[in-house]
Amino acid sequence: MRLQLILSLLSLSSGATILNYHFAEDYGQIIHDYSLNGNDAVNGASSETTSYDTVATDRGAYFKDTTTTYITLPPNDIIKSGFSLGNSFSIVQWALSFDSYDEYLSYRTNSDSSQYFYTKRGFANNVYQGKIRTAAYDVGQKSGTTDLFYKENWMFIAIVVSGTSVVFHMNELQQFTFTLSSSYSESGSFNHYIGYTSNSFQGFVWTYQIYDTAITTTDYFSTSYSTGNCLVDDCPASCSPGIKWNSLTYCISQLTNPYLSGDYHNCPSSCSGLGCTNNMICYNCACASKKCHMSSSSVISCNSCSSKTYTDSSGGCKSCNSMCLTCSDSTYCLSCIASHTQLISGVCSCSDGYYASDLSVSDGCQVCDTVCKTCPDATHCTTCITDNAQSKSSGGCECKTGFYASGSFTLTNSCSSCHSDCKTCTVQNLCTTCNADHATASTDAGCKCIDGYYKIKDLSNQDACSLCFNECKTCDDGVKCTSCVSSHASPDTTSGCKCNSGYYASSTLNNANACSLCSSECKTCTQAIICDTCVADNAVKISTGGCKCGDGFYASDLTVSDGCKVCDSVCKTCPDATHCTTCVTDNAQSKSSGGCECKTGFYASGSFTLSNSCSSCHSDCKACTTQNLCTTCNADHATARTDAGCECIDGYYKAKDLSNQDACSKCSNQCQTCNDGVKCTACISSYASPDTTSGCKCNSGYYASNTLDNANACTLCSSECKTCSEYNICDTCVTDNAIPLSTGGCECEDGFYATGLYTSQNSCTSCYTECKICSGPNLCDTCKADNASPREDIGCECNVGHYKSESLSNQNGCSLCYSECSSCNQANKCLTCIAAHSTVNSDIGCKCINGYYSPEPLISQDSCQVCYEECSECSEANKCIKCIAKKSMPDEFIGCKCIDGYYSSGPLTSTNSCILCSDECKTCEQELKCTSCIAENAIPSKQNGCKCKQGFFGTDLRFVNSCQACNSACKTCNQTEICIQCADNFVKNSTGHCNEPCNLNEYAYLGGCLSCQNLCLTCSEDECLTCTENAYLKNKKCYCNKGFEGTKDCNKLFFNAKMSISDSNLISLIFDEVIEGGLLEEDFLLYFDYKEQLSYNFSNNTKKTYYFKVNIINTLPEGIKVYLSILKNDIRSSSGSFLENYNFTGNLHYYKVFFPSNEITSSSINATKSIVIFCASASIASGLFNNPSTAWVFINTLELLTYLPLGSVSYTENLVEFFTFLGGISIVPNPSEIFFTITNQSTPYKEARNYGFKTSYFIINSGPIIGSFIAFICLIPVCYFGSKLKWGKFAVESSKILLNYRYSFFVRFWVQSYLSLGILSLVQIKSEYEWNSEGLANIVFSSLTIIIVVITPVFLLIAGFLNYKENKHKCDQFKKKWGSIYEEFKNNKGFISTQFYTVFLIRRIGYIFSQAFLNYNAYMQLTVILIFSIIQLLFLVFYLPYKDKEVLVSSLIGEFCIIEVIILSYFFLPDIGLNSQINLESAIVFSVLIAMILQTGIAIVLFVRSLKEVWQKLKILRSKFTLKNIFKKNRVEIIKNHKLANETRSQESDIPQKMSFRIYPDDCDYPENKNSNTYPKQFTENFQISNLD
Repeated sequence: MRLQLILSLLSLSSGATILNYHFAEDYGQIIHDYSLNGNDAVNGASSETTSYDTVATDRGAYFKDTTTTYITLPPNDIIKSGFSLGNSFSIVQWALSFDSYDEYLSYRTNSDSSQYFYTKRGFANNVYQGKIRTAAYDVGQKSGTTDLFYKENWMFIAIVVSGTSVVFHMNELQQFTFTLSSSYSESGSFNHYIGYTSNSFQGFVWTYQIYDTAITTTDYFSTSYSTGNCLVDDCPASCSPGIKWNSLTYCISQLTNPYLSGDYHNCPSSCSGLGCTNNMICYNCACASKKCHMSSSSVISCNSCSSKTYTDSSGGCKSCNSMCLTCSDSTYCLSCIASHTQLISGVCSCSDGYYASDLSVSDGCQVCDTVCKTCPDATHCTTCITDNAQSKSSGGCECKTGFYASGSFTLTNSCSSCHSDCKTCTVQNLCTTCNADHATASTDAGCKCIDGYYKIKDLSNQDACSLCFNECKTCDDGVKCTSCVSSHASPDTTSGCKCNSGYYASSTLNNANACSLCSSECKTCTQAIICDTCVADNAVKISTGGCKCGDGFYASDLTVSDGCKVCDSVCKTCPDATHCTTCVTDNAQSKSSGGCECKTGFYASGSFTLSNSCSSCHSDCKACTTQNLCTTCNADHATARTDAGCECIDGYYKAKDLSNQDACSKCSNQCQTCNDGVKCTACISSYASPDTTSGCKCNSGYYASNTLDNANACTLCSSECKTCSEYNICDTCVTDNAIPLSTGGCECEDGFYATGLYTSQNSCTSCYTECKICSGPNLCDTCKADNASPREDIGCECNVGHYKSESLSNQNGCSLCYSECSSCNQANKCLTCIAAHSTVNSDIGCKCINGYYSPEPLISQDSCQVCYEECSECSEANKCIKCIAKKSMPDEFIGCKCIDGYYSSGPLTSTNSCILCSDECKTCEQELKCTSCIAENAIPSKQNGCKCKQGFFGTDLRFVNSCQACNSACKTCNQTEICIQCADNFVKNSTGHCNEPCNLNEYAYLGGCLSCQNLCLTCSEDECLTCTENAYLKNKKCYCNKGFEGTKDCNKLFFNAKMSISDSNLISLIFDEVIEGGLLEEDFLLYFDYKEQLSYNFSNNTKKTYYFKVNIINTLPEGIKVYLSILKNDIRSSSGSFLENYNFTGNLHYYKVFFPSNEITSSSINATKSIVIFCASASIASGLFNNPSTAWVFINTLELLTYLPLGSVSYTENLVEFFTFLGGISIVPNPSEIFFTITNQSTPYKEARNYGFKTSYFIINSGPIIGSFIAFICLIPVCYFGSKLKWGKFAVESSKILLNYRYSFFVRFWVQSYLSLGILSLVQIKSEYEWNSEGLANIVFSSLTIIIVVITPVFLLIAGFLNYKENKHKCDQFKKKWGSIYEEFKNNKGFISTQFYTVFLIRRIGYIFSQAFLNYNAYMQLTVILIFSIIQLLFLVFYLPYKDKEVLVSSLIGEFCIIEVIILSYFFLPDIGLNSQINLESAIVFSVLIAMILQTGIAIVLFVRSLKEVWQKLKILRSKFTLKNIFKKNRVEIIKNHKLANETRSQESDIPQKMSFRIYPDDCDYPENKNSNTYPKQFTENFQISNLD
């Protein structure tokens, strides 16, 4: 009946049941969900533990009071995913509570507790309480009517949610409501509990249901109960409310003891903590599935799995997916409920043509629209029947992007492909929108890029149209414009645009008005008035602006071509026709009347139309009539000499060269004559003579009474004066040892006294030696020695306080006594002392007697002061040195103190003042009051003596080691291991031992340490208190911050960026993730390690990709280092990850800029092309009819020149065109284009593209060479059939040609094609590969070719060495094989002379690899080519290898031409200016032209000569006809009886009538054997030749 009741309760709800538990019937570790939705609950926290489990009873699940118990709804360890509640739902439960606290009945919350609701019983007022909180709504907890939530009474509890309305019901009453700000909804994961993980209520729960709609509560309970309708005995007499079913009301026992059955009987002891039924059956669950069922007849069974469920690995039943009729697990269906379904990998879905309305019912698949293959509803399609069709939002189908409708959508082929360019179209070729961004529909077919963009790949790609350079209105590649944004501008040949002639770029050429008109004087300009070239002929530009006429011309109107008029013939520059500004003649100047005259310092020596007609005067002359005769002098105060030049007048002297105006300087005014400014050679004043230093001075005995610039300035001195400054004021005295007096006259100096008049020399006599001044021989007036006084008898003596340290004739004879002495006999040895209470010290000075001290030297009477009372000696008033008391010592602060182990009760003024301490004290303040202890690790006790420190123990503390350490876990102890108190974080066990402290991330539990939750730094049992670094605490758990992850630690998540540099030097920085907030240009620092500063344009496509376009003006070498740094710190992605790398490096690619060319040179080059074609044709034709070596030499020269632009030299445009033209002369079609289409090929690398290669494909580029090869191969069958014909000579010649084809043709073909094939193969290898059949074929052929190119010279060298003897002796078989590479040479200077083609090919290898791989260094590239060219030239000069000297000369001309071109190419590397480039361009073109004309002339001369020789050979052809049968297999040496060479040049009638022939069967010429008998069949035959005509 209880099961029927449960099912009836389910049926009461008009909506679907989310879950339903009946705890009296289903129990165990797992609680079965009767809704069959698989939402099984778990008893407690986990199905594996029992710590928080409820107790199963016949009244349902019992929630204990001794510990928190609860039931965990999904998600839990059995059902991993939870369930979500909609905007309408109901939660109902029958509960009986009897606790004494405010505890939770149920609780639902999300992970961060920002949204939750709960129900609880308030104990104090027996009230129903609840709360609901959302992110936008929180009004706190509400309570219902007091005293209605009865204790020990079954209550019906419900929460009903409908939109914004939340009603909390109890029994028949609505207790309280909440009105949310918006309809209830859930997102994310929610945890749901019956009870709660903390503060769970005490009592029973009978049932618990959740429905997905709002219920009517009165359908579930009733207040009218009929006794006897008892679900669990014993029921009470009245039951309100009661469980309502089938119009009846039922009740349940209200017994609160869980270990009694509902009818008040004790459960059997075997139940051991479990409840039991009225039949005494324990609620014991032993099922493997961990969930049991107790039937109404008390029969326990394991829950078996019903339809739509399955048995899991533990034996439990889990719900199938709602679509499954049967299943093997929760996701894998074995059969489906609905019809018209299909099973794919265990998943039910509707068959094609049907859509799912509800796959949990049999008619869950409904028919789709007729055009739908699959659909979500009756009108809309998911997929369509028609291929390449898609569903429309309004219903039905439409063709996908790139297709158009060509029939009914009920057919599979009704969507046909648009043109590959189209994103959408109306018919096949007419696009409505394009696949490519920045493209528009073409009127004929497909799409085209809009103005400002160009096609970089097939327009079927979204990024096919790339932005043109900002100067281009239209372009055909990124930087090459076809039209320009700016008016008056035209496309530049290299990149961007340039202003037309007469205009200049006033700003960047990306706006319409960027080209401004030049000044009217400028033909071309860089600024408005800064001209590059001028309109007027014979005018030159001025750096500051405008133009001026050149030398010899003057300006009439510089805006017209004839604006510069001719000056007068004597004028170099002039303002008009007659007057000069400057003159033709050097050192001439214009005259105001017109014409020129010589400048000052020059005289006319010829006509002023000559540059040297003004000759220099003598350097002294300002003006002169002839070279040396001055008319005026350059120097002031100078006069002309009669012989040559000038001289200074009297009173002046020559200070510098007399060519200077200030050369004559004035003498001193005392000098009559002088040789410099102050040194006189004669004086103006009498009785004066020149001073040695400057000026003059009066003679001895005279003084200057006036300045010495007059004759009477020197006057006689007084008789006592030897010299004087005034009459009686002497400067020096006549008497020796006398000194002048300031008042006049003289007196004896110190140490002398007067014995006569001062007019005689010996009137001053010496004093006694100790006297400084004396009045007689022994009586001193003053003493020489300091601190001495005159004696009355003779000499001097030292004053008091001084002693005689040396002779008193010296100033330092008396020395000072020591400062403490009142008298002394030595410096430091006192005889008496100054201070009272002092005595003489034995070593130095004086000292205070005992009991006294002096803080300073003893230099005063009261210097010695009395000591502190405890001191017997002291150094300061309170600082004792020695103490009065025994067992004492000086105190560092004042007086004395007792030593350790002693104390005093007063001042230490007596010998017994210090008293002995207790035995344990190191120091003490009383006998038993220690202040420090003898034992280490002991401290004074508050009582008496000492005690061990905390962490140590001991009893007798009289010894140093008395205190022993406790165990480290003890705070205090009484034995080593037995703790009284544990250290912090240690736990004491029953034995008195303390356990180890717990580490961080651990907590102490039952004497051990358990790990905290993940990311906890510190924690209690199940709660985090603090978190590890980079984690935050929420709801007592720790979570990693944004941008971090981990379980033990939160580690940074990093993302990175990659810098790439395209072929065109577009720098891209691409991040792995989107940058939060993006980056600006100022957030970057871009630096180029280059001698010139490069600019760039910044752009960003998204917050993941940033571009830096380098603006290139001049040619860039390969490998310029690029440094890109991000200046912004702490860059995060939108997901929070951190940028790992902020610095990036890379290398720019080689980029060649072509210089513009001069129009005159350009027209000359175009004319030259015709000459080139003629020369090439003439040379090749002459070579075919004569010696082909001339043609080979000519072609080899052209080949080396034509590939020069492939290197890194920035030639002018005309030169590039000229060089490439040299190699473009071909009459052979390209057969490769039949099999390969250029439009589909990979792009060649940049230098090859600039050179003119349209594709990198080796087979296409080498097509003409392959065509030539095929053409010659086609001649083989012709020669073969010709050799079989019986036409005599024709058959013989055909046989010879056929024989040569086997070897010589292939060797010659390879040698002549060597350079081109090597270059073309590297073009393929260096370019990007296409990994398709065409691309692979070209890669294979090019790789094989370059391998053969490398090994060919080695092969030739080895083969030449091995066959040197055969080559030397001209063996026929060797010649047939290899003659094409040896026959044209003399080979007469040893083995090396035979290796022309080895050197030839090595030179080309150097050329090939330098042009392909040294583009980063133009100097090195040219140097490698030059070195190999010089080696080739030296080989030619040294060995002179060619048989024909004309061919040798032609070859030398070609080599000199190539070396000259390479040397001139060096001058293109620095910036030499436009004019110099034009001159170089002309020099190279004319040099090549001259070389080609010379080579062609040589070929023509040889051709004419060969025609003459052919004609002569034809004359004797008939003479040989009769001998033709002799020449079949052996080579015949014709021994001529007459000089055949002379005879063949004679007339036909002069042909000799008799010739002898000697035949040798051997095929080699061995001259050493020709005179021997090695020819066994040697014979000679004479033939009579007559009437051959």
